[in-house]
Amino acid sequence: MTVLPSGVTDLYVSFEYAGFRNGQTFAYVWTIDGEPAYEDSFAWSDGSSGVNWLHLYSDDGLPDGLYEVTMTLDGKQLHKGTVSVGAARMPSGTAAFGPITFATDITDDGKPVNAGNTFLDVKTVYAVFPVSNVAAGTPWRTRWLYDGEEVLSESDVWEDDNIDSSWVSLTHPDGLPVGSFTLELYIGDSLAQRGEFAIAERSAGVRTSSVSVTGVVREVDNSRRTISGALVALLNPGVTIQEWIDSDFDESMVAASGTSARGGKFQLDAKVTPGERYGLVVVHDDYKAIAVDNYEIPADATDPYELDVTMQRK
Repeated sequence: MTVLPSGVTDLYVSFEYAGFRNGQTFAYVWTIDGEPAYEDSFAWSDGSSGVNWLHLYSDDGLPDGLYEVTMTLDGKQLHKGTVSVGAARMPSGTAAFGPITFATDITDDGKPVNAGNTFLDVKTVYAVFPVSNVAAGTPWRTRWLYDGEEVLSESDVWEDDNIDSSWVSLTHPDGLPVGSFTLELYIGDSLAQRGEFAIAERSAGVRTSSVSVTGVVREVDNSRRTISGALVALLNPGVTIQEWIDSDFDESMVAASGTSARGGKFQLDAKVTPGERYGLVVVHDDYKAIAVDNYEIPADATDPYELDVTMQRK
């Protein structure tokens, strides 16, 4: 889960979609610390597949808290995602769990190994999370969901004092099934943190260790209008977009890039690794920039990987 500093005014969520039909009702709801904050719905008009985004903003700065967005299509839940604003600035003495990192293994001192949000053929997934001010004797609970349905809930009493991280795990002896998993962490009866990962189905086709990236850049308000001259870039894994900006756009931090030509089509100049996460940046002088940290190339991506993008005019 992404953590944003206190005082940010804008929050963007980028998402891939497929199998949509124009005219279906797309809806989304934002909550802050579990309380409804903003919702909207509209008739979908951006075609059957591609990349789109949602935007939440406040001129006075978004309040600190745990933000959750729920997206639905014709009333069917598509996705839940969370982001924390100001999580690193909790008031002194406030018990809290930090953002969850999922991994296929952990080190002896509890650090994640092979971290990610999409996995293939695994029996166990570990969830590592920071801990702040949780005193021994505090009631807490884990709740695991599979495709939105609860599969395991465990209540316990916190046994440790003065630790800065902890972990839990989910295991199935035959391997975790293909689908979406959610972990909720509670302190007492209050939801303290939430994270999601997926188990992907291995493609029947030939998978490679790296894939080319191609796609089309279109206008968000008119999917038939393509955009030429847009720069599409994926940053090196581990490099945030802010770090790239602070470096004055150091080219050595870019893993692959390309510019959309006539018809909005582009192909990046280097291959990328399925299952890896990259900073995604799309810019054009006449359109609002797209900037997404930790954009994940699906673990089961085949070559070429199609990355369609929609942009909004300034």
